[in-house]
Amino acid sequence: DDPGAVVRRSGLGSGVVLSARGLVVCNAHVVAGGSARVRTGDGRTFAARVQKRHAGTNLALLQLELPAGASLPPIVCADDGVLLGERVLAIGNPLGASPVVSAGVVSAQRDREGGRIQADPNLGNQNGGGAVVDAAGRLLGIVDAGAVDAIDVQYAMRGDRVSTETNLSTFVGVARLRSVFAKELAAGATDTESIGQPAPATAAQTALRQSPLVAMVQKASGAMLNIELKRDVTKVDEDDPFASMAERKFVTMGFGSGVVIDRSGLAISNWHVVDEATNPDGSSRPDHAVYASVFGGKTYKVRVLSISREDDLSLLQLELAPGEEVHAVELGSSEQLRIGQEVAAIGNPHGKANSITFGVVSAKDQGINVRGRWAKLEHLIETDAAINGGNSGGALLDMNGRLVGINSAGGGTFNNKGYAIAVDHVRQQILGLLLQAYKLRSPDLGMRVMDDAGAVVVLDVDPRGPAARAGVMAGDRVAALAGTPITWSPGFALTLMQQPANAPLELRLLRKGEAKTVQATPLPAPVWAVVRQSGLLVRDLAYAEAPERVRAAAIALHRATSGDRTGEPQQIQERMVVVDRVFAGEQPEGTDVQAGDLLLAVELRSAGDGAVLRRIADLVALRDLWNDRELGTYEGQKWKVWIARGDDVRAVELVAKRLFW
Repeated sequence: DDPGAVVRRSGLGSGVVLSARGLVVCNAHVVAGGSARVRTGDGRTFAARVQKRHAGTNLALLQLELPAGASLPPIVCADDGVLLGERVLAIGNPLGASPVVSAGVVSAQRDREGGRIQADPNLGNQNGGGAVVDAAGRLLGIVDAGAVDAIDVQYAMRGDRVSTETNLSTFVGVARLRSVFAKELAAGATDTESIGQPAPATAAQTALRQSPLVAMVQKASGAMLNIELKRDVTKVDEDDPFASMAERKFVTMGFGSGVVIDRSGLAISNWHVVDEATNPDGSSRPDHAVYASVFGGKTYKVRVLSISREDDLSLLQLELAPGEEVHAVELGSSEQLRIGQEVAAIGNPHGKANSITFGVVSAKDQGINVRGRWAKLEHLIETDAAINGGNSGGALLDMNGRLVGINSAGGGTFNNKGYAIAVDHVRQQILGLLLQAYKLRSPDLGMRVMDDAGAVVVLDVDPRGPAARAGVMAGDRVAALAGTPITWSPGFALTLMQQPANAPLELRLLRKGEAKTVQATPLPAPVWAVVRQSGLLVRDLAYAEAPERVRAAAIALHRATSGDRTGEPQQIQERMVVVDRVFAGEQPEGTDVQAGDLLLAVELRSAGDGAVLRRIADLVALRDLWNDRELGTYEGQKWKVWIARGDDVRAVELVAKRLFW
């Protein structure tokens, strides 16, 4: 009824002959009773006794009761470890009739002792206790099917909504097998058998294992990152004057993956990988921390530079030591990727070491809806390489080690599909969005640049911005910014991010071969955001700067909106927002707003309570209100804003739009 032997049967499993004298290894949970019957591939059946069971590896060593003079052909065992990415076969014989075989690659080595090696063949019940062999046919390890079936557990918990991670099973390495049963193998195996005295690999055997995937993994793995999110759970005693000096305590909140795209430590991952550690505008939350570990190497503190929820992308910066560089991946082309082309997904499932899964490109230009993501994901590559929890943000690579996609979503056991964001779209969004000043929350000059023939060229200049006032023109080549030579557009963005706002900086330009130097004063990110949203140049007006004016405006607003002509608010705001300039043509004709006006509050409509007054605490609050996903629109809409002009307080309609965050 079950030719594939997928359903677990109590007391039924596979095994491997280790010695001609009848030593057989299998899963320990299969032989809990202390004895067993073993059927060999040629149909013979033997009684067996359990010599030793080892719970930590779920392995048991059996001794078959062979007739006098009988012997069995033992498997040839390897002794040179595993290679990440090497092709392997998982072979079992659960029914004693014919082998059940599954192919895949070595994904990761969980520990140095070879106790747990991860692979992506289907190492389910049908192979439990069977052999994992390399391309030369040598034993690398024994499949551990587990004492309890993972799918059965999922069905019990979730019923028909079951979705378990697939193609990420483990086997016990042959080195660990030898150490666990060292005494028994010494007594039961001959000196010439490979389980006791393995022969060094021949040149031909080594060549068989050195696949293009192995070479690719060795080339690209240094650029792969394990991402770890932590939250500060330190309990601070507010009555202790030295509480701030206490050692901080962090707990891990989640894992993910990332890819280094520049030797300076610039990296890319998914937005949903770092979402818990960031505010809505992409800035880092002070009570969270992000760390990244390079493949087989050191761990770095990570700064989240920018995010794009719609694209499910995040731009990261590893905090390197001065002069330090890290290995970076080469960016490929998703447009040139072919259906059926071999690819590998490298990620960080379960928070373990980077792991490799292997498959082919199934489809391109796909779009899917994923629960919990901001929007429908577009520009996707579909692959049958397993992409599971923790792989998010990792690399989809071609066989030359070039990045062709960023892993973003995957299916479960019954829907073995993975999806990666195409690298051409990733490249476009990095340069055109994630490295833009407003995305980086950096001071802004109101200009965009692009890479062109080895130079950084001004793409366009916003007429409302500092660059336009300084005389910068589209087509100018940027030679240096604030004394730093500029050779590519990310360098321009990252250099600008380090500059103070409202302080003049020097721009060295080339215009039609002629050198020019101009001075421009970048605006703070929230100030420029409000300009882009509404065409209003605003700033914060602190109470200490104009106490009488702020107090009078607060009282006038309270009386105008409450109907109490003699009342006063319980609290006066610490600051208000004042308009410094209204750019022509930004607001509809006839809009009654001008320089010097105070923006006091926004009147919102509520279905149940009628009007709700939202006071404007500062310009950041104003920006965030207009950028609210539930309230604002990208196209722009009318907002009822209460303003103060002199002694007069009134409500006017302003048009403002959301920014593409």
